[in-house]
Amino acid sequence: MRYAVTIFTCASLLGCGLTSQTSSYPVVVRALDNLEKPLPGVAVNVSGVALGVTDANGQRTLSIPGSDGQRVDLVATCPAGYEGPSEPPMLALKRVEDPQGSDAQPIEVRVVCQLQEHVEVVAVRSGQPGLPILLRGQPVGHTGSTGTAHVLVRDAVGSSFQLTLDTGTKPQLRPESPTRMFTVAQRDAFAVWDQPFQVEKKVTAPRKRAKRRKVVADAPAAPLPPPEP
Repeated sequence: MRYAVTIFTCASLLGCGLTSQTSSYPVVVRALDNLEKPLPGVAVNVSGVALGVTDANGQRTLSIPGSDGQRVDLVATCPAGYEGPSEPPMLALKRVEDPQGSDAQPIEVRVVCQLQEHVEVVAVRSGQPGLPILLRGQPVGHTGSTGTAHVLVRDAVGSSFQLTLDTGTKPQLRPESPTRMFTVAQRDAFAVWDQPFQVEKKVTAPRKRAKRRKVVADAPAAPLPPPEP
């Protein structure tokens, strides 16, 4: 997205009609990201003329012809993955003398590019080793020997994502495959997911005692009759 800063208007940077009243004004473009870190690669354009990109320190020094009170359209294009603010500031050319010398102080133009994606680091603490971790249903890792893991997600600001601890290999754990939703913040962030588990004990049915069979003794045999004389 373009980030426009109006300094003074002119039909063409090279066709401003320099006269004795026209002089050069030093301008320093300072590009930052939303974390206030210098941002290289911001393209600078003045009145349709490309004037390079910001360096590793997030700066680009320009010399713009004009006179006090004039304004020019300065357009800064943020690099890929960044976007600029929707309401750019306005700045008029004005010579600022250095009280310590004769050189004029540069006019500073501040450009802030918003990072479209941020990193969300989630620390998972479950107490259960070897649990697969799913991101939007896809495996991205598993808990280590201590039952912990770290998941790094890079996504657009404001987007949400779901993590799941898959207990399919440990059906005795409760709750079963818990999930948690996270939202990508306006800057890189760190979150903690503490997920305790309980181990469900298997209930075994009591063993049935075998019924004792009653043993019925055989009736005594009838005595034999005495022999006849």
